[in-house]
Amino acid sequence: MPVLAADRGQFCVENNLYGVFYAVVNYISIGVTVEKNGRVVFPESGEPRGLGWGSTWCRSVNQGEELVIHEASYWGSWNSRKRFSTPLLSAIDVRLEQAGRYDEDYGINLVSRPADTQGIPDSSRWMTDLYTNQSTPINQICMLGTHNAGSYGISLLSAQDPQMDKPIKEIFDKVGALLSLPIKEVMKWWGITQTMTVYNQLLSGARYLDIRARKINGKLVTAHGLEGVSMASVIADLKRFLDERPGEIVIFHVHDSHGMTRADEEELFALMDANFSGRLAPASLSPATAISEFQNNGYQVIFVSGFWSRGFPSWSKGRALSNPWHDQNKPYPLLNKVAGEIQRRSNGQFHVAQLILTAAESDFKTMLLPGWPQNLRQLVATIRYPSGQFQYINNSALLSGRRANIILQDFPEDGDFYNTCMKENIRQLGL
Repeated sequence: MPVLAADRGQFCVENNLYGVFYAVVNYISIGVTVEKNGRVVFPESGEPRGLGWGSTWCRSVNQGEELVIHEASYWGSWNSRKRFSTPLLSAIDVRLEQAGRYDEDYGINLVSRPADTQGIPDSSRWMTDLYTNQSTPINQICMLGTHNAGSYGISLLSAQDPQMDKPIKEIFDKVGALLSLPIKEVMKWWGITQTMTVYNQLLSGARYLDIRARKINGKLVTAHGLEGVSMASVIADLKRFLDERPGEIVIFHVHDSHGMTRADEEELFALMDANFSGRLAPASLSPATAISEFQNNGYQVIFVSGFWSRGFPSWSKGRALSNPWHDQNKPYPLLNKVAGEIQRRSNGQFHVAQLILTAAESDFKTMLLPGWPQNLRQLVATIRYPSGQFQYINNSALLSGRRANIILQDFPEDGDFYNTCMKENIRQLGL
């Protein structure tokens, strides 16, 4: 545990490189400066302040200031390694330690202050516990979302998605041939984004489901390269959860439905209506509607899609939701894009911050090399501290008068988003 940890309005830098082989062998020294308008304001000398191994240094956040981390090897001259706007680092420890990726000498990792779990609601009923009789708009609440929520059903027996993007299929074909592996084996390793059932995703706190619907071999299913779990199974899990917890609300986003005919779409509408009649939120409501209005009227499902049916309460995804995908396979390029995008979010829509890494062709080619990610789950783990990335994104939102809303993730059981997200909700409620 660190000796010091950043509180709100403060950030810290920790040098833990004593445990990193590259840093020890190359005798890496770390220094810090703070700049404003291109001029060093700390230290007064203008030279980096050395931060020895095992040391922690903290400073208050000030508007317009930037933290610059410098490194030197074998007592050489200082070189700038990384730069941060300090208001984005509020309540974050910048920890220099082992990298999450094999191709980096060491990591500059963002770590949210260890969360005090006192007051954190039960993840299976947090909307009921925090928001009953509250007037907070539902799109101003932090909630977790699960990316490709039905992909846990993918197996080597799964049918290929006939609507898979051609460039993606060509990559899988090429990599499979290069590594002498069946294409389905490669697709399975990189197509599964969830291991928990939809019911367990919801029990763990998720309230947004990213659904990729298809009609494959005459059956409505989910898909991510390969056929996932059936839509009937997804809906049965959702119904079971909502039957047990009448104060909870779930956003059911049919993200895409490539290849589905009008008859297939009507079949999906009929399945939803049969299970949630009277509980589907009418499209006359909006993302800015108070959550209590949903709860008080028994509306538990917000169905968002790009298609519609007369008489079925489908919310238009173009009007109701922004969901930018950034196609990045490394943590910092992804983080910077998500943090920039959230500053432009509309307070009239749901906003999905896709804090998910997307494998590049280079990741497929190196997946059998020792130390490199061999599947999507291992790639996702290169974000060593997801809660620190959430804090950075949330700081970015707050600085622009906005709030983090839906945080989309893979393998939520591997991260620590839930406590950090709930702490922000509790802070906003003043509890």
